[in-house]
Amino acid sequence: MLDLTSMWPVQIVPGINDTFRSIGSTINEKRVIRTALTREYLGRIKWSSQTKIHNLEHMEDYLLTFGAVSLWRYDVTGDLFITPFTMYGKYNVYSYPSVIRPYNPYGGDIFNIDKLDMGNFAVCFENGMRTSTVPVIRYYSDMMSQVLRVFNSRLKAAKISAVLISDSIDSDLTTKNLKKQLQEDSGFLIFRNKEAFQNAMNVYDLKIQIQAADFIMTYEKYHNYYREMIGINCNPTEKKERLVNAEVNSNNISIDDSMYDYIKERENFCEYANKIFNAGIKAEIYIDNVNKKEGD
Repeated sequence: MLDLTSMWPVQIVPGINDTFRSIGSTINEKRVIRTALTREYLGRIKWSSQTKIHNLEHMEDYLLTFGAVSLWRYDVTGDLFITPFTMYGKYNVYSYPSVIRPYNPYGGDIFNIDKLDMGNFAVCFENGMRTSTVPVIRYYSDMMSQVLRVFNSRLKAAKISAVLISDSIDSDLTTKNLKKQLQEDSGFLIFRNKEAFQNAMNVYDLKIQIQAADFIMTYEKYHNYYREMIGINCNPTEKKERLVNAEVNSNNISIDDSMYDYIKERENFCEYANKIFNAGIKAEIYIDNVNKKEGD
């Protein structure tokens, strides 16, 4: 876990280490949720081919990272490669790159290729709108981490069941003694002066309610919004009795439209790539993510 207090072990400003701990905890929560959402994105579509294609297993990762990738044949070995590319020239009348220069995603110009003309490569964009899904993942990971952060804060606050207000030094000592015994979890409390405890301190019940169900519902709603945007079925996470057929069908249509934007771009790429390279490449939606209609 990221601990920003390790950089400043001495509290130059009172309470500043608590601030650093809070910031570090928030960063870790965002990182964990962003990783989970990214894995959901990468697990929607599987790729296969009849011939060997280098980096095909990284296809979805490359599309998410670079926004578009290219398939081309390396003349030196005759192998097919999938790599990111840079544009040379302009788009043609079909909004397709006319000239590209592929490059190694891991750094270093190992291919030594100047450029490839149209007909010698196939390009696949991440989606039909040619926009990036990375901001979507960042937005929902931020929102979900905020919900989780508030829930954790409420959970910690719930441990404080009452506030003891003292009006004298003797009462302060009694309060500290009470706190120590509670922390030690001894099972019983000892006080030297019963009258001083009763008269010198007022007890206020904070009555903090965690309301876990509301936090879980809000968290799941953000999660479902994200899943809907990337075309993953999210109906099973809602209680069926809360969803009427019209709501389910409306959600199904939205999910179908979202997935269509992704899968159609990949199908067009496969069709063109198989035409020029005869690679037998295919993109399919994982069966677990296929949108099941009501009653299936």
